[in-house]
Amino acid sequence: MAAADIGIVLQGGLYNTVLRALERLGLADVFGESKIPLYVLNVTYPLVPDEFTRFAQGKKAILIIEEGQPEFIEQAASLFLRQADVQTRIVGKGPLPMAGEYTGAVVIAGLRKFLAEFGQLPAADIPLLPAAMLARKADQVLMAENGAGAQHDDGFAGPKKRLGDRGKQF
Repeated sequence: MAAADIGIVLQGGLYNTVLRALERLGLADVFGESKIPLYVLNVTYPLVPDEFTRFAQGKKAILIIEEGQPEFIEQAASLFLRQADVQTRIVGKGPLPMAGEYTGAVVIAGLRKFLAEFGQLPAADIPLLPAAMLARKADQVLMAENGAGAQHDDGFAGPKKRLGDRGKQF
C-alpha cells in the first residue's frame, strides 16, 4: 500500500504536533513536507462536505485526529462520505485516547497504531536533531537550490558582512 492510500484529517491546532510525529516516523521532513496527505481544518465548523469527499476519494482509510468528545468531525465525515458513496474507511478515536491532551507522545503512539494497521509503519523512528544540525541541513538545501555561494541568513551574518575588513564583529 502506498502512502497516498491513506490520509490524515486534523484540527489546525494539532498541525505542529502531527507533523513533528510524522517527522519522527520518517514520513515528513523539517520543512513540513509530509509523505502522507494531510487535510488540515483551520476551522472545524462549518465543515465542507465536498472537500472531505475530494480528500478521501481513492484512499483506503483516513485517520481523523480530533481532541475531545463527542467526535463531531468524525461523525460529520462519516455522513459526508456515505452520502457521496465514498467507501474510504474512517478511523477515529480507535488508535487515540478518548480524552486528554494530544501531546507529541500520544500522537506518535496513535499514528504508529494507525500506520501499522495499514502497512505504512516505517522500520524505525528518526531521532530528533539539535537545532544546530537543522540549520546546517537548511544551509545545505539552500546551497543546493541556489548555488554554492548562497548562505543561510541567521540574523548575524548581515552586520559581519557589512563591516568588511574592519575586523569588528558583533
